[in-house]
Amino acid sequence: MNNCLIFTHLLLGPRRCAACQATAGEDGLCPGCRARLAAERLPATGRCPRCARALPTRTAPVACGSCQHDPPPFERVITAGSYASPLRELVWRLKFRQQLHAASVLGRLLADAVRAAGGPLPERLVPVPLHRRRLQRRGFNQSLEIARVSARRLGNLPVDNHCLVRQRATATQSRLARAARAGNLRGAFAVAAPLPAGCRVAAVDDVMTSGHTLRAFSDCLRRAGAGRVDAWVVARA
Repeated sequence: MNNCLIFTHLLLGPRRCAACQATAGEDGLCPGCRARLAAERLPATGRCPRCARALPTRTAPVACGSCQHDPPPFERVITAGSYASPLRELVWRLKFRQQLHAASVLGRLLADAVRAAGGPLPERLVPVPLHRRRLQRRGFNQSLEIARVSARRLGNLPVDNHCLVRQRATATQSRLARAARAGNLRGAFAVAAPLPAGCRVAAVDDVMTSGHTLRAFSDCLRRAGAGRVDAWVVARA
């Protein structure tokens, strides 16, 4: 190691894992977190191909009863893994500790999941927006930061952060009972600028739990002109 590299190493210290702060590699993760991420990748079998919900048996992909009875406005959900360690820690550090380097790791993981899923890429990515008051408090939109990284990794896909707005400040979904979540999002999103008619869009968000947010958002994307909407989420609860 030459003198310049020695000085840089002493000055900056070793690279730290974005999830657990252990010594990390070039991808921003330590070997332990990298192994856990591999284990937490959601299998194609045993999951609904439409909403990625766990099915009772690990059979060939068949839409769950909910998606058959009430098909969502998105065609499929692509996710980097389940909402467990270390994805849970990465999302938490990004959203609540303002550690923006976690967005680079999450965006890369999501892009890799999209590649693995196959199929045509969308014509643009649309991150789920925050209400202006929450955006002011947090200082950034985590879904936008993740979308930007994924877009670059997938060949500089366009990111549209202006076609839809969050016009109503809603309660945090995770704090509500499941029955109250759909009503909480009624009228939350509005079209600010129409999309090209029939365009393929990917709605990008950090975590999918009940799916009500992505349903409401994707429905609004359809009203804006999207012909096909896929949902890309970092983690599926």
